[in-house]
Amino acid sequence: MIGPGTPWNGAATVADALRVAAGRGFPAGLFSTDGLARLEAAAGQLPGPLTSTFGFEVALDQAAGGADLAVAVTALHGGREMLAGLSGPGSPLPRSDEPAWAAVGALCRAWALPGSTLEAELHNVALEFDLPDGQGGLPPPNVFVGARTGILPPRPAHPGQLELPVVGSEAWLLDTALPLLGRELSPGRRDALVRCFEALPAGSRAFQVGVMLARPVEALRVCVLGLDYEKVAPFLQRIGWPGDLEELHVRLGALAANAESVILDVDVADAVLPSLGLECFAAEDGDQDLVQRWSRFLDPLVRAGLCRPERSRALLEWPLMIRESEAPSWPRHLREASEFVGEAVEGTLVRALNHVKLGWRPGMLQAKGYLRVQHSWRPVRRPAAAEAAD
Repeated sequence: MIGPGTPWNGAATVADALRVAAGRGFPAGLFSTDGLARLEAAAGQLPGPLTSTFGFEVALDQAAGGADLAVAVTALHGGREMLAGLSGPGSPLPRSDEPAWAAVGALCRAWALPGSTLEAELHNVALEFDLPDGQGGLPPPNVFVGARTGILPPRPAHPGQLELPVVGSEAWLLDTALPLLGRELSPGRRDALVRCFEALPAGSRAFQVGVMLARPVEALRVCVLGLDYEKVAPFLQRIGWPGDLEELHVRLGALAANAESVILDVDVADAVLPSLGLECFAAEDGDQDLVQRWSRFLDPLVRAGLCRPERSRALLEWPLMIRESEAPSWPRHLREASEFVGEAVEGTLVRALNHVKLGWRPGMLQAKGYLRVQHSWRPVRRPAAAEAAD
C-alpha cells in the first residue's frame, strides 16, 4: 500500500497523485513492495504541480519488482517555471547544486525567456529517473527535450529556386539546448546527428532527443516519429548504423509487425551506435477493443520468452480512470484546479499502457512496458434522476 507523499515545502507531491492512481490497487505482478516504496520515495520529492503526466518503465522479462519513474514538464501549468526556479517558494530542485539538476534549471530558464529560440521550439521536457534496487530518494534525471514540430527532413529545392543559406530546423537543439545540458558537441558527434536528421524520409521527424545525465555515457538518443516499419532498415542504412540489418529483421520483424505504429530510438555518439529501440504502439482511438489489440502484440512476446505471462496480464489490467468525485484523497493542488475550472467538469487520473519498447543490442533483445498516468478533465456525471427530470 502506498503511503502519503512526503510534503514538499508543505505542498502536495507527485506521490499524492501516485497514491490516488492506485485506485483499489495496482495489478498483481507489476510492482514489488520494495519497488513501490522506491517509486513513492522518489515521487515524494517532486512537487505535485510540476506535472500533469507521469509514468513508469518496467522490464517485462523480470518478475514484479521496481520501476523507473518519468514526469513530463510543460509550460502550460507552470512546471517549466518551477524547474527554472522562477515560481513557487524557492527552487523545487532537490539538489540544485548537482550538475544534472543545475543543467535542468539552466535549460528551463532559457526556455522560459520570452521571445527566445527555446520558447519557440521546445514543447516539453521529460525527466526520467533510474530507480534500481538500493536506490533511495530521487536520483539525478535523464532529460529528453521534446520539440513542438520536430526536426524535419530537408526539403528538396524546386527547379530555378534561388539558392540561399538555410538554417536547419535542428539549430535550436545543437547550438542551444544541448550545450545548456552540458553536451558541447564535438565535430564528429555533430556530424553524426546532422546525418540522422538529413536522412529522415518524408513524413517523419525527430521529435525528441535524450541526454543521459544520470548515466556514465555520452551518447544522445534520437527519437524518430512517423517511420513505418518497412522504412526503418533503409533509414538505418543511410545513417551508417553499424549493426546487422538482416539479424535485426529476423529478431524484430515479426514482433514489430503486430504494432500499429512505431517510434525508432537511435543512440548517437561520434558515430551511430549499434544499440537501438523500437517503441511499439496501439492506437487508443481504434474501433477494436484496446485490450484485444494489445493482447495481439503481447502474446507473441510471451511465447518468445521476452515477457512473463503475469507481466502481460498486469499491462492489460493497467488501464483505469479514477474520477475526482470517487477519490476522497484527491491531491489538493488538483482539487484547487478543479475549483478554478468550474462545476461542469471534474478532474480524472487516467491510467494507460503508453507503449512497449523492443530494445536491441547485438545479440540481445529486451522488452519493456511504459505505463502512463495523466490528469485530464471530464464532464461531471449527473445522477440518472437528474437527467430524467430534464
